[in-house]
Amino acid sequence: MFVEDERRLFEAISAPIVASDGHGVIAFLNRPAEELLGWTFAEVEGQRLSALMPERMRARHEAGIHRYLATHESRLLGKPVRVPARRKDGTELDIDLTLRLFRRPDGTDLIVGTLLPAGQERPPGLIELETKLQKRAYQLV
Repeated sequence: MFVEDERRLFEAISAPIVASDGHGVIAFLNRPAEELLGWTFAEVEGQRLSALMPERMRARHEAGIHRYLATHESRLLGKPVRVPARRKDGTELDIDLTLRLFRRPDGTDLIVGTLLPAGQERPPGLIELETKLQKRAYQLV
């Protein structure tokens, strides 16, 4: 669940962002992500992140989530990876996905994914977001 100050922070970012809880449930999708993927936040809120992936990627993603929950080790955190995303109309788009894990002050996890169209540079606003979260006592894991 997103709290109001998190929502305001993420709405101000111009890059497409999706955030989930530590179990892979969508907690937020900002407007640029809505425009990129065609889904509204209301349509995907509370769904598994795999809803934004092609069918062939879902089992592997879910296995990765389960592995992370069991080991707290990730092969993807902080490393851009090119993957296909699924738009609402069913078409696919190659994106450069970068995942960051933030531990909230209450101990819950917030996983933030930046979904940049393949080859697009990482905008400076993302560094600003990470800095603001860390100032709010969020620990970048």
